[in-house]
Amino acid sequence: MATIKDVANKAQVSVGTVSNVLNGKTKNLQLVKKVEDAMHELAYYPDVRARNLKKHDNSLVGVIIPNLQNPDCISFLAAVDSKLRENNFGIFLKLTKNNFQIEKKCVEQCLEHHVNGIIIYSPFKDNVSSILKNSSIPSVLISEYNSRFFEGDTATISYDVALKKALTGLQQKKITHTGLIMESELIYENNFLNIYREYYPNNTSDYIKSTDGSQERGFITAFNLFYNHPEIEALIVSNYQIAKGVIKALKMLNLTKVFLIVIKESNWIEDNNNIDAQISVSFKTVGNYITNQLLNAMKNPEIHENIIRVFQANYEESNSAQLIKNETDTTLQFELVDSPAARALKMLSTTYAQQTGININFDLKKYQNLEHDLYDQKIKKSDHYDGFMVDVAWMDSFADQGILLPLNELKQDNPNYFAGFVDGMIDEYGTHNGNLIGIPFLSGAQILFYRKDLFEDKMLKYNFRLTQNEELIPPKNWATFNLIAKYFTRAFNHQSPVEYGISNVSGPNISTTISFLNRLWAYGSDIFDNDGDVIINNKNTCVALQNFKDSYKFTSHEKKLEVWEDVAKEFSTGNVAMCVLYNTDAVNLNDYSKSQAAGNIGFSLIPDNTSVLGGWCLSINPFSKNVNAAKNFILWACSIQNTFPFSLLGGSTLRSKYYKRDDLENIYPWKSLLPNSYKQSRKRIIPVSISNYEQSDKIYTSIIPTELEKFIAGDISVETTVSNMEQKIITFIENHKNE
Repeated sequence: MATIKDVANKAQVSVGTVSNVLNGKTKNLQLVKKVEDAMHELAYYPDVRARNLKKHDNSLVGVIIPNLQNPDCISFLAAVDSKLRENNFGIFLKLTKNNFQIEKKCVEQCLEHHVNGIIIYSPFKDNVSSILKNSSIPSVLISEYNSRFFEGDTATISYDVALKKALTGLQQKKITHTGLIMESELIYENNFLNIYREYYPNNTSDYIKSTDGSQERGFITAFNLFYNHPEIEALIVSNYQIAKGVIKALKMLNLTKVFLIVIKESNWIEDNNNIDAQISVSFKTVGNYITNQLLNAMKNPEIHENIIRVFQANYEESNSAQLIKNETDTTLQFELVDSPAARALKMLSTTYAQQTGININFDLKKYQNLEHDLYDQKIKKSDHYDGFMVDVAWMDSFADQGILLPLNELKQDNPNYFAGFVDGMIDEYGTHNGNLIGIPFLSGAQILFYRKDLFEDKMLKYNFRLTQNEELIPPKNWATFNLIAKYFTRAFNHQSPVEYGISNVSGPNISTTISFLNRLWAYGSDIFDNDGDVIINNKNTCVALQNFKDSYKFTSHEKKLEVWEDVAKEFSTGNVAMCVLYNTDAVNLNDYSKSQAAGNIGFSLIPDNTSVLGGWCLSINPFSKNVNAAKNFILWACSIQNTFPFSLLGGSTLRSKYYKRDDLENIYPWKSLLPNSYKQSRKRIIPVSISNYEQSDKIYTSIIPTELEKFIAGDISVETTVSNMEQKIITFIENHKNE
């Protein structure tokens, strides 16, 4: 194993020089390169333990949790680990196995190892307060109980409001016999028993059982409870481990109608079939909060103030709307743009056919062909298709021309259904001049994706700071975007661990235009003003164009990537540092079987927050002979019950519930960022004077990207490019206005 002396000899420098390079204390690029090359050739890695001893501290934080079986603990640990890793801390993990004596021992071991801080997720009340009372090491506590003696920050979870809502719901269902199976601390130390007695004062105490947190004990306790009291109609269980044992007992006793409520973090895969409702807290949110508090206490001990924060649990019942069997043979025809989301709906719709008897045939078309077909069906008054996917950019024009059927009665008859979408998205994705003409089906938010491992690599960060005098962080503007892209392009930096800085769309297509609009808007320019006049010919457009062209120096030139899916595939090779994608095209980025970048996906809002709003709604053909059946289908397709399966199969939803829960964040960790991207996104404008012309979108699908291609290839100057765009757009409008 190589030592620091071996590196010094190989690089022909002193041991002190190697040490200075490792600790970022030199700005001599030549020395840094010599040392790096020697380290790489010798496969040398600094001894972290030795460095910690020398500095008289370490970069570890003690994390104490009950177990690794409970999904809540796993979710909490994942959040803590991610947050600590972002701040260059590692984890000294200890498991208490729900034993208060082991928990005390774990705290003592953390103190013995001189960790920088301690995070304790404890199922016990005031078990560790005395041990930590005189310690100078910052500590934080997560508990279901109010701690009177713990001196650090505390995150307390309160189930009172959610439990009352659950019990109220049971009474509304006329359920009079409800049981409890919980850990004893939760029943007797918290307020559970008092609240239960408020609602069920006449229920026997035999309905209340305490147990430990294991699934085996859950099975034993539930089997005995229901064997002796088969009249119990509902059961509240305190964690998912116990619930798994309860579910097994109910199946063995053939009790299929017991309403099961579990205290657990919501998870669609776990909940849908076996659990009727859950009382839940986002342990990811709790983990992020309490870790931030600890980091602040460690970094700013003089000014940090320890506080208690209460996280309120939520009560939520599973969605299981019943579909009505159709009495007559009906087949619907829908035309969709060929995409992962369309293919997901096609697969998911087989369940609709099975339950209703209505078959759905899908034609998947290219973007331009679908747009043409929508105009064509209006001219011919064709009833061939019952419904369509409609791009949000087409919506206003199509509505004005009567291509889409108004659906106002759907909104009037289903207020709760439409209230479940992200705020403002019904207007953006389905409404024109106050009329509902489609139901939001597929979101379209642009996100900057990057290789997180590259941006966190200490040596890469150090070299970037040394050469560019800036920190290596996700770019906030397009100038820095290009700077970082150049740093990660091997043609400009032979030490780059990847071949290309970015992956980007190209060719005369709508995707290239969208990528250009990101820059154009960022630099304060646009194609049209609010009156529809062409305003593209200005200095800011020239700056945006040059930035756009420069970015292609840092991409692969082996083949053109004409659609976002192709960009996603190239980024997934692991040989690219960054890319901008719509979330609907990023579904496989974190799939280990399809992406070499999986597990290392970083994400942020795109530079300058100038996202182009994308996405689609489902609309009805006004000439359809199956209008009612088509309405029922699109209501089902965009319903909350399909939110999670649709997202897993390749779609993306605009349902607010999807973003409030932590489901699927291990697959789509960027999910929580999407609502902010929606809010900052803008639609591309079609002037009113040509909104009735079938090919009005040609401005974006052909005129602009054709000129962009010439400019990128070096065939025309930036001034000529802007002038050509201006003149061709004006001529196009003059030739087709008021058609």
